Formats: sequence, structure tokens, C-alpha cells
Amino acid sequence: MILPSKAFLGRTKLTPTANHDRLATLGAGLAVLFLFVSIAQIGRYNVTIGGVFCAITLIASIRACSPSGAIVLSACGFVFWPILVVLTAWYYDSALLPSIEQFLASGALWTVSVALILLATISRRPIFLGNVFPIVLFLLALMALQFIGAKFFHNHDLYVLVLKLAGVDIAKFYIKLDDMENARAIGMYYEPSMCARVMGTLCFIDMLKTGKILRNGVALLLCALLTQSIGLLLLVIVLAYILFGRSIRSLSRITMVLLAVSILVLPFVLQRFTNEKYSASSSSYTRTIAPISVLAWVIDNYPLGVPIGSAEALALKTGYLAETGEAKVTNGIYEFLFYFGVLGLALVAIALSCVVKLVLVGEAEYAAALAYLILSTGLSGSFLSLESTMLTYFFIVTARQAKFHRMAKRSRHVAAAYRKDGLHSPARWRGLQTRPQI
Repeated sequence: MILPSKAFLGRTKLTPTANHDRLATLGAGLAVLFLFVSIAQIGRYNVTIGGVFCAITLIASIRACSPSGAIVLSACGFVFWPILVVLTAWYYDSALLPSIEQFLASGALWTVSVALILLATISRRPIFLGNVFPIVLFLLALMALQFIGAKFFHNHDLYVLVLKLAGVDIAKFYIKLDDMENARAIGMYYEPSMCARVMGTLCFIDMLKTGKILRNGVALLLCALLTQSIGLLLLVIVLAYILFGRSIRSLSRITMVLLAVSILVLPFVLQRFTNEKYSASSSSYTRTIAPISVLAWVIDNYPLGVPIGSAEALALKTGYLAETGEAKVTNGIYEFLFYFGVLGLALVAIALSCVVKLVLVGEAEYAAALAYLILSTGLSGSFLSLESTMLTYFFIVTARQAKFHRMAKRSRHVAAAYRKDGLHSPARWRGLQTRPQI
């Protein structure tokens, strides 16, 4: 979780102009669409199109970097902390000490994730997502076909096709395909929550790039109805207030719209919990409530955090496996806190306070990027997921681009005012250039 540097990003110019940049932009869109399509299996790790494109993104984003010393030092700290924890566990012969293979695999994924987030904040020529709305329309059409086919015709062929492409064991898919009365669309992804996460990401990226709120709002509403994802509602509420709540009037309008949407969507979401099969064993319970006792145990017994790669041993040791039937906690925020302990709690608190501060000083784009980083980690099955990190990378880059265009537009307005009113005072000129937009 690397905090974007306001001072550095504010003077960063992003210039995707060359032909290879346009090719990379096209590849990025395809990679997001086919994010979890499996292309190989290496041991227990499923290599996906999204994972491969992460490597491409990492290499391409190293171009034209001007790193800030503080932010690079922070990134190094995130990488070396798990090494310190595992050495401590090895010294004290901890029962949760992972195998060398588990530690190296998890450590490598974590290092790549940190590097991607770092490059998203400092690269002057990152990979961009282009026009994402055609992807949104395609996913909505696929989701509608899945939902209607399962709900009214008891046909789940489109689910099976997507799950096979993702390399998911259909027998272990947590939505029972033989009982689709509580149908939830999955799009091109392995579960409804991830589909909602991708759709939410794409719609807000399109809002930042084009300013078209209505069409993306309709798409988000349809996605919420088809996936019945609480995580999507949370993502929409937080980002909508941050990006568009710039005055009392706009805050009131957002509140009224969100209340109307909640009244429409919540009955469908709550229906999942009225059914006995979706209560204590529901994904929302196993991802949000059940891990609290595990976190309390970790803070009490391992304040520095447990060794990275020991998620399955932790679930077995704390009784989480017995309670939920899940081999490990599938919530990225909890997983981060397990591995970083008390330091992780402090970092999350600092990040939340930074979001508030950025909102108060008028840096809505940076506040949204940081809030998205926190929320996306919580909505991801693992903070070590390269596919999830790539979505976060694209959102941060788009937020930087939106910030740059907003400042450029303001500079043009200031220049026009200078020419029109004859503002010859350098002090007045600098004041107009730097005054935050409210």
C-alpha cells in the first residue's frame, strides 16, 4: 500500500503518444476483459492472462521514472518487512513457519505487487486503459445473459464456460449451479464479487477520463442488480462522495441518488441473507465477520505479523477452517493485517487519514486513488493477487491523468483571465495558478 506522493505527482506529465503505447493500451483493455483466463499451471499457481500482462506492465512502466527517495524507501520497507518476520519466526521456531516454496512464491507475488503500485505513482509513461466503455457494455450483456438464463431457464452454460476458461473447479464453485434461484452473474470472472469489482473499476475509470456520469451510473446500477455485490455498493458510495462531493449541493444530490439506488438494490442483496444457505456460510460473512477473531489472535500472539505464505496454516491453527470451511481468509485487507500485524493496523489508519486530508485540500483524484487502493485490497480475495493489483495500477494511473488534465484546464482558464483582465502582478498570477479547485 504505497501512498501517492502529492508533491511529485502534481508535476508529473503523462505522455502516451507513441505507436507502441497505443498497442499497449489495446493490450491492457483485452487483459482486463480476459483477466482470469488461465493459460498455464505452475505448481499450485494458476498463470492467467492478467498475470502475464502484469509482467509486461512492470517492464514497460520502468521507462522514464523519476522516483522520490521517500516513496522508494517506503516500497523497500514493504518488501523487506516480510523477510524480517519470517527470519524472526525461523529463529523462534514458530509453528506457523511456511515452507521455503510457500514463502518464495508469496514473497515474489508481494514484491511484484509493491513494484506495480510504486510504478503507477512515479512512472511518467505508464500503460493506460483506453476507451473502456465497450468493455463495460460487453460485460453487461454477458452478465444479463447469465442471469436471465439461470433465473428463468435454469441454464448455466455461460457460467460453466467462464469457469472452465478461468481454470476453476466447477464442483467447488460456491454458487451451486444446480440451484440457481439465487442467481448472480459472474461476467468473465470467477465469482460475482470480482465481476462487480472489475465493473466498478472500469466505470469510474471512464468517469475520470470522459466525465460521463449518467451512462456509467446506469451501468453500475445494472451491475449491482445482476451481481448483488455489497462490495460494489461500498465502492460506489465512497468514490462518488470523494470525486463529486465538492459542495453542499453536490453532496446532497449524491446522497439522494445513492439513497434511491440503495432502496432499489438492497432488497436483492439482502435476499441472499434471508435464505439459510447464504447466512453464516455466506461469502460476506466468511470475508468480513469470521476473520475478526483470527486478526485478534494474530495481534495477541504475533504483533509483528505472521510469516508471509502461512495463510492456510493460520486458518487451521485459529479454527477459521473448521468454522467456515475455507482453507484461508479471502479478504486482502485482513491478509495484509495478518502479515504486518500492529504495523499493518497503523498503516491502514494512516492511509485513511491521508484520504480525508486529500479530500479536504481539494485533491479529489489522489484521494480517490488512495481510497480505491484500500477498498480494492479489501474486495480482493488476496492482497497478493497480481490481477487485482493490475486493476489498482490502472485506476491510479487514470487518477493521475485526470489530475493532470484538470490542472491543465485550470491553467488555460487562468491564462485566459490573465489576457482578458490584464493581471500583470506575478503574485496574483501564481495565486490563481495554485488555488485549489473546490
